[in-house]
Amino acid sequence: MMIQAFAMSWLAATAIAGMSGIQRGLPGGTTEGSVEKAKPWLYTALGNATSSFVCVNEIVSVDQQVVAGMHYTYHVRACPVASSDLTVESCAEANCPADKAKPFTIDLYVTPWTGQVDLKSVTPDEEVKVAQVFVGGWREGSVREASPAFYTAASQETSYENADIPRLCATDILSVRQQVVAGMKYEFHIIGCPVSTAAQAQHGCSCDDAANGYTVNVFHTLSDTYSITNAIVDPTLPGGWKLQHIQDADKTRYYQVIDADNTTKTRVCPLNFLSLQTQVVAGTNYRYHISGCPVHREEKVGSGCLKCQANTAKTYEVTIYEPLSGDSSFTSIVDLTRVSLGMQSHRSVHQTANNLALLAVLVSAVAVVSLVLVHKMRTSPYQKLDNIQLSE
Repeated sequence: MMIQAFAMSWLAATAIAGMSGIQRGLPGGTTEGSVEKAKPWLYTALGNATSSFVCVNEIVSVDQQVVAGMHYTYHVRACPVASSDLTVESCAEANCPADKAKPFTIDLYVTPWTGQVDLKSVTPDEEVKVAQVFVGGWREGSVREASPAFYTAASQETSYENADIPRLCATDILSVRQQVVAGMKYEFHIIGCPVSTAAQAQHGCSCDDAANGYTVNVFHTLSDTYSITNAIVDPTLPGGWKLQHIQDADKTRYYQVIDADNTTKTRVCPLNFLSLQTQVVAGTNYRYHISGCPVHREEKVGSGCLKCQANTAKTYEVTIYEPLSGDSSFTSIVDLTRVSLGMQSHRSVHQTANNLALLAVLVSAVAVVSLVLVHKMRTSPYQKLDNIQLSE
């Protein structure tokens, strides 16, 4: 009874939250959540983490979005630590004083009716500019969430506005900016090469010749059609990042740093290095995009990936920091292939109508079941009394 009541309460809350997001007109239905209510999910996720361990000093705010469950984005001040044992709520006093804490963004998904918590990413705020708004309402988007839009558009001949726009095979999507209009505008920064037809630009395509950096503009309409309006050679990237040609020294740096790292239970063994970006800070950040497989900490990635096959490999973003003096260190890892279909930044007219219909059904069902439960609770004492009298 308690589990059923919890599930129904969550469904009602989901329906109301989803309706609220639509009424407010927010992209994807994202709203500000309660830090206290969302806090338990955060510490559950951190305790189950297998990499990118952090001790949280302060939860500044949390954004939430109703999907097939709940998506939470936490804005915190935290410190990197050596293991998940040091991520408990009381860890800050010994491991993360306020003057040492730095801003991080933590993304996770929760399925309340099962209690499953899925930690998606833990990223230093200097590497994510989700809240950074550009002229004209442009803002940094998520490569994981936007990549389906790119590959759908690129692989359809009808998407191209004219024959002069090159058909491009994107071997790697480096970053994306997006703007909410009557639909969604995207500005993708990719690594790729020209191909003869749109069909050759499908996800998983490859380049025989040397790949270059490109900026590609895509428009996704509310009626779920795509239009590629421009595609030009452009090696520059937002956020001070620069595209680099991968040298043997860059691969050696990756192998040495990952093999020496003791902060993660798993590491990524690369089958292929897809691209490399650098950012000059007080030292240099190296952002590798690689195709590879996770291996245990005991396995050395520099020895080769004998157990990893192309059909099982995933795309990862691994960041390494090299200070002005001292040894380089592992910073973060993000699985770029984990795309959530419920996390698109806008929905088509038909999708919105279907969502509203589903919300109406859920609310009606909850109301009916609630009335039944109330009726049972009210009649139960009298039924017991009748049974006692009959037995006498």
